[in-house]
Amino acid sequence: MAKKPVWIEGPHILKEDGWYYLICAEGGTGYDHSEVVFRGKSPEGPFVSYEKNPILTQRQLDPNKKDPINPV
Repeated sequence: MAKKPVWIEGPHILKEDGWYYLICAEGGTGYDHSEVVFRGKSPEGPFVSYEKNPILTQRQLDPNKKDPINPV
């Protein structure tokens, strides 16, 4: 999903050092949830996906671990 994110929602845009960063939730609310970031020179885009997306996820964790993070 990092290369072609799905179910993008909750976008936030930030400006830092002449770049616009678009940070979004992606993958729904379950196990596949993550945060991805894109960057561009204009708030209208185009935006390029960060090569190390997702920047935050639990996909690599064992879903059977004690006290898993689950949607409510």
